[in-house]
Amino acid sequence: MNKSISICVIFFSLLLSACGEKEIETEEDFFARTPQELTERVVSTHISMIDSVDIFTAYDLGSMFTFTAMGDTLYIPAGADVGVVRASGKEPTVYDVLPLRRGEGPGEVENTQDMDRKGSRLVVSDTRQGKIVVLQTDGTVEKEIRTNELSPHKISLFDPNQAVILSPISHDNVLHVISIEEGYRRSFGPSGTPHNPLRYAGQIQSDGKHIFYAGLSEPILKKYTIDGELIYSRATIDNYDTGGNYITSEDSEYAMFRYTDWAVYSAYQFALTDRYLVINPVPSEDFPDTHQILDLYHKEDGEYSHSIGLDRNLRGVAVGEDYLYGRYITEDRAYYLVRYPNIFSGSDEAYARE
Repeated sequence: MNKSISICVIFFSLLLSACGEKEIETEEDFFARTPQELTERVVSTHISMIDSVDIFTAYDLGSMFTFTAMGDTLYIPAGADVGVVRASGKEPTVYDVLPLRRGEGPGEVENTQDMDRKGSRLVVSDTRQGKIVVLQTDGTVEKEIRTNELSPHKISLFDPNQAVILSPISHDNVLHVISIEEGYRRSFGPSGTPHNPLRYAGQIQSDGKHIFYAGLSEPILKKYTIDGELIYSRATIDNYDTGGNYITSEDSEYAMFRYTDWAVYSAYQFALTDRYLVINPVPSEDFPDTHQILDLYHKEDGEYSHSIGLDRNLRGVAVGEDYLYGRYITEDRAYYLVRYPNIFSGSDEAYARE
């Protein structure tokens, strides 16, 4: 069995303070999903690592498996004491830091849970204080947005003026659109009753046309419009039963949730290309073929296409302009940024196809 990811969530009864536009709810069960036509993976090609570099140790980035690429510039959240590490994907040993101040004042953060960039704007989510810090790409703090009861666990910029946050602890809906200029706009992605926030943990990405979600412990992929319309909800190729993934204990004041030691996980991280959702699956003894692969699903309908074999077991993936990037962990727990050829663009694109 794969080792349980140690997450324990304590939450109190939350009430979403809705303002602005009316909520749009287009689905009844967040976890309802259509199965894949294929039931087994098809590994169509293998690619080998070009090189690797250790940019994680200096800023203790080992636990941060979320990072993003804009062109071939990598952005990695590095904690409240540091800020955001910005590295050149073409020369990974060349990097600098966009500093953030630790604290509770304007523009200050207690943690950098997640981040994203579109155009000249960079956003960082702080779950401890329930806020989003908006920066220019030169590190200048532009503003902060208080999300109040919403905990911005994951964040993705739909465009430079609209952010989407995933808040697993929200009791009504777990996906929320925030206007950079105006604040809260709308919510969707209904959460069920009883509410177990661990089930909703996952990753979100946007391509400026749609919003995509991949579950961490639920084998599910979802696609929405910015208005909250559900385009599809598809099972991943594994589509396992998640009934044994969670333990709940309750008393009169609050409920506690944690993953079981034998829990099975779905996606560490995913990236978007013009055609695909590129899923970095979590290795599991229950699904031994998830080691050293990337799963490709069609963005249009969520249908599984094929898988790509790797020479490393990655924990985190991003697609740049010239390279595909991943985070690799050695047996002695050393962390490396690894580069692969970008098989999703130019002359290499044929290798990414079925």
